Amino acid sequence: MHYRCLGIFLLLIFAPSSAVPAFAREIAIKHFDEQIQVMPDGTIDVTESIEAQFIGSWHGIYRTIPVEYTTPQD
Repeated sequence: MHYRCLGIFLLLIFAPSSAVPAFAREIAIKHFDEQIQVMPDGTIDVTESIEAQFIGSWHGIYRTIPVEYTTPQD
């Protein structure tokens, strides 16, 4: 019985990805555009436009934008 379970487990791990389409997830960025404006007071206004195609179970795109940077002068 243990060998049968091991065989099934190994088959699932090493099976071609097309054999398990339920687990397929893919994202393709179709279009990315950005507009950046530096204001006279030094602030920056950034507008991004992203067109994405999702395949599988996704819940959108999460963007992380750092607000503080470390430079060699710090």
